[in-house]
Amino acid sequence: MRGPCSRRTVLSLSVGGFTALAGCSLFGSDEESLTSLFGDHGVVYQHEQVGLSLSTDTVALGGTFEYTATNTSDTSISLGCGSPWTLQTFRDDEWRDMIFTSAEGFGGCGSSLAAGASHTEEVTLTESALESRTEVVKEDLDPGRYRLVLLFTEPYLASEFRVQDPE
Repeated sequence: MRGPCSRRTVLSLSVGGFTALAGCSLFGSDEESLTSLFGDHGVVYQHEQVGLSLSTDTVALGGTFEYTATNTSDTSISLGCGSPWTLQTFRDDEWRDMIFTSAEGFGGCGSSLAAGASHTEEVTLTESALESRTEVVKEDLDPGRYRLVLLFTEPYLASEFRVQDPE
């Protein structure tokens, strides 16, 4: 059953190839995915205006990593509402959405990134830490192949990493 704030209330505004999001809950049902919520903008691993790097390519369950988005263009860009991103896991030969961040907001809450500037954010791979960023964690957090996908670029920009059991 869907609450009063569902994907129908999510607004998307694309300006200059960057997407700003506003809305309430992004997960109205288990069937909704990145494509069904935001359209098929595609996912790429290189973008002409934004660079994405991770502090490591392997993270232990319960561990922390940082991602850095760098504006490689010569103009300011929008990061959307809270620099939205999703984690996806690769299972059964397909990418599956785990969480979406910045699921709440209003139009006009977007922030910008100056030309040449960077935005760094820390991500902790525990269920409680992920739940603090969203209403629903859709997949179990297990060892395997993952990717972080920035949702403020068009096409979306991703970087892959592996999650392993703690030593």
